[in-house]
Amino acid sequence: MRCLLLCLFLLPLPLWAQHGAHANKGGATIHGMVLFGKANVYASHLPLFRQPHLYQAVLELQLPRFVHKLYLRAQAANPDTTLFTLVPEPFALLDKYKTGQQFYAVLHQGHFERGGQKISDTFLVKVKSVLLLRQLNPYDSDTLRSYYLIGTRAEAFLVHHIDRQPSYDHIVAVTPPAEFFKKNPALKQVCTRFGVPGPRQAPLEAGKPLTVTLPPAFTALPLAPLRTLYIEYEDLK
Repeated sequence: MRCLLLCLFLLPLPLWAQHGAHANKGGATIHGMVLFGKANVYASHLPLFRQPHLYQAVLELQLPRFVHKLYLRAQAANPDTTLFTLVPEPFALLDKYKTGQQFYAVLHQGHFERGGQKISDTFLVKVKSVLLLRQLNPYDSDTLRSYYLIGTRAEAFLVHHIDRQPSYDHIVAVTPPAEFFKKNPALKQVCTRFGVPGPRQAPLEAGKPLTVTLPPAFTALPLAPLRTLYIEYEDLK
């Protein structure tokens, strides 16, 4: 038994976990994700303006307890590091981006394709909920700069609505909108889109307060962007 356990621990990681490239095998592809949040863990798909990555998606994930603790410790030990990425096994995106689906993945501190450091072995992830899933349109006629407010009473984020090409991917931590949840007491979690005045190609600035109008009450609420967690232009040129 002791020998068997030792052999199991010495097994190499699968090839998909050893190589960060968006491998494509038999229609299954690696869909890398940005991981963010603490008590509630969210994952934002890293999109491209080409198939099979032509989707913007935000999932709430359930990590194994030991991985969640590892992730929180890494955040606490590296306060200047805002980027953590998840490298899942190859799959067809629309097959796995469903509530209740599971897949294997490894966790990286930093961008897994740009020198990020692997900080976990392979573990099983469960999709708790799909907060956002939409196919990108490179010719979108929308001229309004907009973001999604995602989060809970305790922790909230803004995720840029990726519109026509070229665009950008942007995730910002914000102060939780207490007034919004006060007016919607039955709401435990939010994912709602709102417009932000300003040039379409100009990301929100961290530290610069703004007032937004959120459904369903369409009440003006203050938000304070605190910190950019991730911003990407190159992949969405």
